[in-house]
Amino acid sequence: MTCRVLWVSILVSAALAAAFVLGLQRQASRVSTARLAAARYAEPAPSVSASDEHPPPRLPPVLALKQIYTLNQTAFIPPQCYTNTIDDAGTAHNPCYTCHVESRAPNYINDPDVQLEYAFVPRARKNPWANLFVDWSSEIATVGDAAILSYVHTSNYFDVAGRIILAEKLARPPRTWDHGDDGRWEGFIPDAYFRFDAAGFDLRPDGTRTGWRAYAYHPLPGTFWPTNGSFGDVLVRLPAAFRERSDGKPDDLIYEVNLAIVEALVTRQTVLIEPVDERLVDVDLDGDGRLGRSERGEGAT
Repeated sequence: MTCRVLWVSILVSAALAAAFVLGLQRQASRVSTARLAAARYAEPAPSVSASDEHPPPRLPPVLALKQIYTLNQTAFIPPQCYTNTIDDAGTAHNPCYTCHVESRAPNYINDPDVQLEYAFVPRARKNPWANLFVDWSSEIATVGDAAILSYVHTSNYFDVAGRIILAEKLARPPRTWDHGDDGRWEGFIPDAYFRFDAAGFDLRPDGTRTGWRAYAYHPLPGTFWPTNGSFGDVLVRLPAAFRERSDGKPDDLIYEVNLAIVEALVTRQTVLIEPVDERLVDVDLDGDGRLGRSERGEGAT
């Protein structure tokens, strides 16, 4: 069997980069050139400075996706960055370590200094997230337990027929969402069903794989824990070129090997895999200098 894999040698970074290019080129060849269309834009909000005390401009009744309405010009700074680091007892705390750390390639941001200095541009030194200071007590008092339980027990992802609600809507996008005015949604359409097999692969209702795979991860410290009413699902999916043989047919073995290679690169550790005949994928996965039976993929250094 002739197979396409992610790289020529798991130990040679240059070959890895070349294989990525081949896969990405193959994927790109499937994408048709998007038709350009003029988009209509709303009037932008006025400039905001640190001393600006004026209320934001009034929002239109329906804020269409085609419209640009800038209310927060520093929205790239999340609310967590405005945490008071000194408690009532005068003790300093350092939540900034969660994100601002010494980096490791290929992440070159490397900004641990932000843990020690309030390095905001002037207009960002006033917390713009006013919605977080709204007192919802009166509204909450009108919502009973039965209403909350009904909301929690009702899916806002699937409809009663088990179809993905947003995918159905995007099949015929509202005109205000249709940037190309061609009746098609050009962006991402959700297609995960959250029905996982024993190996963590997501399955469609007909039992075929969607390509998404759940994996174990270290949660990022923060306020989004189940005890606080929030949780996260983490899935990964490689482009189709890395899930198929060279003839374009899906191949679970090729996909699982490529996922293991990605894991080895990210963790920089050896990753155990199901026994695989390296001759089928034409890759020396374990780095022993020959093509044979392997049960591990070596991480890049």
